[in-house]
Amino acid sequence: MADFDPENKVWKPSISFRSKSIDVDNGLHIASDIETFPATVADSNSYEDLIGDYKARGFTYIPFPGEMKYYNTEEGWVKEMDVGQIIGQDTTLLTVLRLLKKHPFLLVNHSGTSSVNITQLDGLPRILLPIPYSGELTSRDEFLQYDDIELSLGDLDNYLFHDAKESFPSLVGSFERYADEVSISGDGEFGIITLADVNRRPAKSMVYIVISELVSLLSHKIEHEYPDSEEIFKYLRAPVIGNWYKNSFEDVEIHVAEEMNLVDIMQVIQASDSSFVKECGFESKNDVSKLNSIREIRNRVMHANRSLVYNRRDIDDVLSVIETTKQVIEKME
Repeated sequence: MADFDPENKVWKPSISFRSKSIDVDNGLHIASDIETFPATVADSNSYEDLIGDYKARGFTYIPFPGEMKYYNTEEGWVKEMDVGQIIGQDTTLLTVLRLLKKHPFLLVNHSGTSSVNITQLDGLPRILLPIPYSGELTSRDEFLQYDDIELSLGDLDNYLFHDAKESFPSLVGSFERYADEVSISGDGEFGIITLADVNRRPAKSMVYIVISELVSLLSHKIEHEYPDSEEIFKYLRAPVIGNWYKNSFEDVEIHVAEEMNLVDIMQVIQASDSSFVKECGFESKNDVSKLNSIREIRNRVMHANRSLVYNRRDIDDVLSVIETTKQVIEKME
């Protein structure tokens, strides 16, 4: 937050501090960071003989990627996989969270493609087939081969399967044919991501980056609004004040904002005038209560023995906190 001057033992405010860490969809944390690799896969002819072993090893989902199906060992049935469950190794963790809201697991494709190239022809979207390819998809109108049309890189867009389905709903069936025919081989290598994998350190790190940015910026706001630390003591907890005094006795001139957590920050902002509340990115004093939900997720992140998510509803909470935090930061004056 502030820069420490070791010679004078003083913390100097970094007024220009504002990192770009809130860009959590920038590829810093990706699917391959949390996947279980390699995934145990099977097919419809072999999985029944292996069910006992799968259960003993704690596997809930046994994918058949070559057939786009999977077996649920807890429910005892085979179900169709959605093409949107196939993702690339560099899919961002934010996208992984969004997809796990809809799907029981995701497969990370290590051997083929998890995306599709799309261009426009006569005003209609067309799926580009890879080179070389000579299969049956060449006969379908919605598919094009590269030698059918002159293309430059600027004439096509690459979409992950799940994004392509949302952007071109009329081509959903075609994307599934493409996945079956071109992209996904049952003999390839895959990783798997389930809800449990979201509790690994990289996912927590992604959330921590966002929340710590907010805490840092709000602390700076308070430091500049109340340069005299003792002015806000009446809003703070005793341990915070005690730590500040301890630093003072050691001749380290640190602002009390450096010792504050989200509870303290919330109390100071709510006790301030409306103009400062808005300067901190909140519409009103009641709006400051958003920090409560952010604090709960922060506590999960900071404690190694606590899970970030326990069920799919928790994913909504995490995504909501990330979005709320970004909005508050963007509204800061």
